Amino acid sequence: MLFAINAIVSASQDKAIQLVPLESVMSMFDQELAQRTESIVRSKSRIDSMKLKCASLPENERGGVYYEIAEAYSTLQVDSAMYYCVRMMSVADSVVAEKGELLLCRMLPLAGRGGEAVRLYEGFVPDSTDRDMMTLYHATGEMMYRSLWPLYGVTVDTASTCWKSHSAALMEVYADRSPERCMSSALYYYNSGKPTMESANLIDLSYSSASSALLRSRGALMLADLCRREHVSDSDEELHYLLQSAVNELRHGITTGEGLMHVAVFLQKQGDTDRAYRAMVAALANASYADDYRAMSLLMPHIGFLQDCTDERMDRLHVVIWVCCLAVALLVVALVWLWLRKRRLEGVVASMSESDRRDKLSDSLREFTVDYLNLHAAITEKYEDMLRTIRRKLSAGQIDDLHRMLKSGNLMNDQAVLFNNTFDRTTLSIFPDFVEQINALLIPDRRISLTEDGQLTTELRILALARLGIDDAAMIARFLGLSLNTIYTYRNRLRSRALSRDDFMAQIRAIR
Repeated sequence: MLFAINAIVSASQDKAIQLVPLESVMSMFDQELAQRTESIVRSKSRIDSMKLKCASLPENERGGVYYEIAEAYSTLQVDSAMYYCVRMMSVADSVVAEKGELLLCRMLPLAGRGGEAVRLYEGFVPDSTDRDMMTLYHATGEMMYRSLWPLYGVTVDTASTCWKSHSAALMEVYADRSPERCMSSALYYYNSGKPTMESANLIDLSYSSASSALLRSRGALMLADLCRREHVSDSDEELHYLLQSAVNELRHGITTGEGLMHVAVFLQKQGDTDRAYRAMVAALANASYADDYRAMSLLMPHIGFLQDCTDERMDRLHVVIWVCCLAVALLVVALVWLWLRKRRLEGVVASMSESDRRDKLSDSLREFTVDYLNLHAAITEKYEDMLRTIRRKLSAGQIDDLHRMLKSGNLMNDQAVLFNNTFDRTTLSIFPDFVEQINALLIPDRRISLTEDGQLTTELRILALARLGIDDAAMIARFLGLSLNTIYTYRNRLRSRALSRDDFMAQIRAIR
């Protein structure tokens, strides 16, 4: 016997070593947490199909289906499970009604009615000759007293003693190495202070393909508790088992489990605030959806953490909203001014006769053009300052999406395109043969042409500004969004291509 026990323990320890990497389990947890609602909906759909089946049966034949519905609800909604237990007990035969009564005993502690559960259970007299009923009776006692310990005014010693006695009884009735036998044995050895045997049974439970999702979740939770009690490993192994428990609950739509809330508390202690907040919000949502008084009681001490995280997120959201409002307001104002200036300039250009465009550029038009360019350059500089400020603030708040939008610089690119298109159109309207007159001043094989889409090149824009009387290189650099050195480089290249370098700029200003 000692040899067999040692072999079981050694095999279990070997299995315990073969843990999936913590990063992989954490990734699965994040994925299942994001799909929590879909898993609950799938569980609810399965119950709805049972209800449709039940509706097609006569009232006196619905007892068995009511029990199946109540059992399915036991991991999803406590109140609904108790409701169907009561309905089933009113129409079923005595055997099925007794099963419903025992299921009700398991549900009442979760609804905060521990005293009522104890009275109902202790008044229940099972048929000792019915092995299945005795198994269900002891399984109910084990689960009920475990839920009561140490909540609802039941003393630790009383609950622990009853829990242990029912676990011992179940060890005699469950099949050897079955998942239920492994769980009952683990609970028995937990109460007996034998962590090695407890661990062996829990490891066997976790590797059993016949284990239900609820049993695997409870087993992983007990393994995490064992790591903490015995200090057999570092916190990573404890977190690993807690995550396994939570993943099983989330994947199968179990809202009455404890794994998710324990993961949230553990992550909070480790400083993983964002993931802990999401897990705790999900655990609280599960407890509320399931009407699980026990889970709500365990989560109550952590409401302050949730409130702090919520306040922090609200503060960040307020900052983002104000920054967005400011950016939109500035953008609207700038676009309105640009539109008004553009319309005014286009109106002046349109009102000039064809002969006037060829003879002279009026003083008023020159003034409007310079004012328009100065306004555009000033707004461009303000946009650049605004974007730099917003980037700093958003970087501190880690608002990634808005940061990337502002960092892209699309706003400034759009303004530059608008300026260039307006400037090119205005220049070619005032001087229809501007390019031809420029090329007449250049060496034949080094002349300039418009771009494929009919726009001025950078060189032609510099010369157009010179024709308007703007000789200041710094001002030209501001208008075109180029560096001062780039302007000087373009000017030198243009002079080198001119037929008469000495008076090339004077010839440009003489263009009509």
